[in-house]
Amino acid sequence: MQERDLKILSFLTMCRICTRKQVQELLFTDIHENIPLRRLKKLSDEGYINRKMFNVEGTKNMYVYFLDKQPKKKLITHDLYITDFLVKLIKNGYEILDFKKSPQIGNIIPDAYLKIRKNKRIKRILLEVQISPNDCLSKYKKIKDIIIENTDWPVMPTLYVINNQGLNKNLKDIKVIYDNCKIEKVGDLI
Repeated sequence: MQERDLKILSFLTMCRICTRKQVQELLFTDIHENIPLRRLKKLSDEGYINRKMFNVEGTKNMYVYFLDKQPKKKLITHDLYITDFLVKLIKNGYEILDFKKSPQIGNIIPDAYLKIRKNKRIKRILLEVQISPNDCLSKYKKIKDIIIENTDWPVMPTLYVINNQGLNKNLKDIKVIYDNCKIEKVGDLI
């Protein structure tokens, strides 16, 4: 096994689901797409990871790579946006100190929780991916009380909302960053 295979496994262990494009953007910059494709296929053939073809966002079918159980078809696009967010953070020089998918904080379950560091500054983020018309933000109305009662965090986290709905609601007691699905505002975190 090569060092770059270990990096792929490490990344997939954190994010749980990814595409070749995401692996290439993070670990194989300026290298032909066949190289990460071959590494991912080899890891799959040897049983380290799983892969399956899925139709993602109405595109042609593409391989989606995962470690354990097969992702639910209706959540693949949603979960790949979380992976995109991780890739953008790392590419922008953030160190991911802690990452949890769907953690429960009181009665709130964000899509992800992250603790990141850059330039010796640490930031906590609650991530929401809003790509359906359902309201994912109303649960944050009493966020300050929920954070105080259920965590030992010294400061309030930032709520980062990736959405295709054009959302831009101000919420009391929490800083909110709204971004589109291209995830262009990660530089605004610290």
